[in-house]
Amino acid sequence: MREEKKEKTNEPEKSEATTITFTVITTLLAVAFIGGLIFVGKIYNDRKKELQSLKRQMENFQKSSGTSSGETTVTGEIGDIENSLEQTAPIENYAGWKTYTNGEIGYTLKYPVDWAVQETDEFSPLYGETVKYIAIYAPENKYFLHWGLKEKGAGYYISDRTGMGAGEERKSGKIKILGTEFDITNYIFQGKAKEIFYPTAGRSLTGDGKYEFTAALSGGSGSNWDNIDLSSAPEKALAEKILKSVALAGKTTSPADCEQNFTNEENLNKTGWKTFSNEKYGYYFEHPKSLTVGEKQDDYTGLGSGADQQSFEWRSGSMTGTDYYGYKEDRQINRKVGCANAKITYLSGDPTADPPGDVQDRLILVQFEKSGIPHVILFSYQYVGASISGDVAEMFELMLKTVAFR
Repeated sequence: MREEKKEKTNEPEKSEATTITFTVITTLLAVAFIGGLIFVGKIYNDRKKELQSLKRQMENFQKSSGTSSGETTVTGEIGDIENSLEQTAPIENYAGWKTYTNGEIGYTLKYPVDWAVQETDEFSPLYGETVKYIAIYAPENKYFLHWGLKEKGAGYYISDRTGMGAGEERKSGKIKILGTEFDITNYIFQGKAKEIFYPTAGRSLTGDGKYEFTAALSGGSGSNWDNIDLSSAPEKALAEKILKSVALAGKTTSPADCEQNFTNEENLNKTGWKTFSNEKYGYYFEHPKSLTVGEKQDDYTGLGSGADQQSFEWRSGSMTGTDYYGYKEDRQINRKVGCANAKITYLSGDPTADPPGDVQDRLILVQFEKSGIPHVILFSYQYVGASISGDVAEMFELMLKTVAFR
C-alpha cells in the first residue's frame, strides 16, 4: 500500500516538468521567429533605400543628359561624380599643353604646344565699340578656333563677324563648356561642315547666366575652303578639348600694368609742352605749344598749327564717326593709349581714290575704348621729306604716350 501511494505522488511532478520544458521551447522559438522577422525587415528596408537612391541617381542622370543650352543643368550624385572627374582630368590629359591666361577678363584655357594664340582687342568702326576675343591657330594656319568671353552686359563685343555664308545648321553632339552642356552645331554647305559652332554663331550664356561667350572652329588661310570638312578633321577633337579646358580665374590686370615711363630724351623733347584736359571724360594729354586749341567741346577737341599744316582732333562718344576718303591704308599697329588697347592706322593720300587725295597727305587714326566710351584721335600733316615728317610722326606718338585718364 505504501508503494502505490508513492507512485501516485510522483506523477504530478513529471507533468509539471514537461509543461515547463514545452513553455521554454515555445518561448525560444517565438523569440527566434520575431528576431528573424526583424532581421529580414532590416534587410528589406536597407535594400529599399538602396533602390530608391539608385532611382534618384538615374533620374538625375537622365535630366542632366537632356539639358540644352540656356537651361540650368540638374545635377545629382552622378553629376557630382562627373564634375569631379572633369576637374581632375586636365592634370593628366593636358600634359605638355600650354596655358593661356586672360587676366583682364579672368579666365584660363589650355592649348596644344604647336598651336598659336592671337589676341584681338581693338576699336571697331563697324560696331562703334571695342572687340575682344582670341583666335587659336592650328599649325600652318590650317584651322583656327575663335573664342570670346565677357561678363554679361560688359560694354564690348566678343566677335566681329558680320554674317554667314550659304549653308544650313545641323546638330552633331554635345560639349560641356564652363560646367554647362551645349550643342555642337555643324554648318553644312554642299555636304561638308565648313564651320562648327559651340553652340551657335551668336552669343550664348553660361549656365549661371553671368557670362556670354562665342566659340567657332573655322578654316584658316592655310586651308582650301572648297575641300574643308571640319567634321572629319583631326583638329576638331583638339579644338573641343581646348574649349573643355576653359576655366574662370581671378582678374589680375591692375592700373600699374600700363604706367608710362619717359626716357631722358622724351622728357627733353616735351619740355615746355602744355597740358590739355577734358572734364567730361576725364582725360588729359600734353602737346607742343605750336599746336593751339581751336575748338573745345565736351565730345570734341581740335588743335592745329596752320603754318605746319598739322591738325589734331579728339572725338568721343557720339562724335567718333569719321571717314578717310582719299586715303589708302599703309600699316596698322596695336599699342596702349591711356592704359587702353588701341589700334593705330597709318594712311597716306591716294590720288587714284574717289575723291582723289593728295599724295603728300598723311593721316594717323587712333581708335580705342575707355570705360565703355569710344574715342578716336586723328592727326594729319603734310609729308615734306623722310627726316622732317619722321620727326612729326614721333612728336605725335609722344603726345599719345602722355595721354592719361583720371
